Amino acid sequence: MSCCSRNNKTPPITQQAKNLVLSVANVLAHVSKTGKLKADTSIITKRVDICQKCRHLIETRCMVCGCYIALKSGLASEKCPMRKW
Repeated sequence: MSCCSRNNKTPPITQQAKNLVLSVANVLAHVSKTGKLKADTSIITKRVDICQKCRHLIETRCMVCGCYIALKSGLASEKCPMRKW
């Protein structure tokens, strides 16, 4: 894939399932450690702004991990698969 090409497909369903299980584990660990589920509003806004400028965002989903950005950006424990946030 060239630097400028755009991936219009989500990862295979098996990879999305793996990503979901890892996210749930991260969320549970984070909540049990910090008691915090949601990210602060300012963090969510920054994350969404970054995603909206990313070439991997198609409509409401990240084509790298398959996640819905509105959900993922709001969870304090989550991270961008491209390490942008």
